[in-house]
Amino acid sequence: MVVNTIRTAVRRPKHTVNTEENIVKNLISITVFLSSVFLSNYCLSEGYSDVTTVEGLSIGNNFARVKLAKMKDNIEGCYDSQKFYHLDITSKFGKMAYATLLAAKMSSHKVFLQLIGCVSIGSKEYPSISHVYACDQRFCK
Repeated sequence: MVVNTIRTAVRRPKHTVNTEENIVKNLISITVFLSSVFLSNYCLSEGYSDVTTVEGLSIGNNFARVKLAKMKDNIEGCYDSQKFYHLDITSKFGKMAYATLLAAKMSSHKVFLQLIGCVSIGSKEYPSISHVYACDQRFCK
């Protein structure tokens, strides 16, 4: 008889277990929702620059800064996008893209850029270049 009394005292009511399960499910749902909201800014959507000439280039250790004659404001959600576009030059593509941009600058040939995402440098964010299009009849009509 004593054992049954202890057992009943230790046993939780069934509704408490369901409530704990519901709390866990709700926390997981909220976490997934908030993650999707906050991470949606980091999804790799693409944007494009205007068709224009290259106004300025600077190169550093790992990246180059590209300034076009016409810069778009707040492209890709990057707040400092009017200043310059970022080109990672550590890859083979980056080196070829920089050479293409340098040739376009020297010849005043028009280009446009495909931009994907933002790169943070210090406290600033700049659009990242993923493609360089040299204008001809096919790309710049």
